[in-house]
Amino acid sequence: MDVKSSPKVIKTTFNGWIKKFNIQIENCKLSEALMTGKDIEEESQAILTIRNIFNKNLKILPDLVINDLKEALIQSKINPSNSLTDSGRALENYLRIKFSSLIDLSKCNGISQIAEKIRQLKTLNNKHINIMKSIGSIRTMGDSHGLDKKDSKTWVISNKSALITCFLVIKIISSIDSYLKGNLSF
Repeated sequence: MDVKSSPKVIKTTFNGWIKKFNIQIENCKLSEALMTGKDIEEESQAILTIRNIFNKNLKILPDLVINDLKEALIQSKINPSNSLTDSGRALENYLRIKFSSLIDLSKCNGISQIAEKIRQLKTLNNKHINIMKSIGSIRTMGDSHGLDKKDSKTWVISNKSALITCFLVIKIISSIDSYLKGNLSF
């Protein structure tokens, strides 16, 4: 059979089907990827990793958030500082989309300020707020800021730290979603 579409078009089509029809794909290398970051070099591998960690239907996540998470996973191996920025942006975008109809977040700069505004709603557990604020602090170690204010140096971010941060962002989003449905899980 002669396929005339480019590999990128084919991959995008398959990824769309996987997402739309909630197709479950078993990947024997996934556990190694989760521990080491190996093999998360392509969009399809990143989607499988997000789905595995999120453990839910990805349809509940906005495409903007999924795209940031995919980029964070891919960048964790290539450019860990960029990965922290991408992970943080994914969380910030998720929070703005999820909570902006409940509280004005337009004057908030960054995850920590958004977390404090959300605290006023009393709709999340304080542990969620604290985890979000810690992710906000980690994000500033990445490329979103320059020199550290206190030490006047830039942070060196390891591949594993970037990967762990991305996993943490996925888990806090999942935990928030569960909590809003009445469940405590992390």
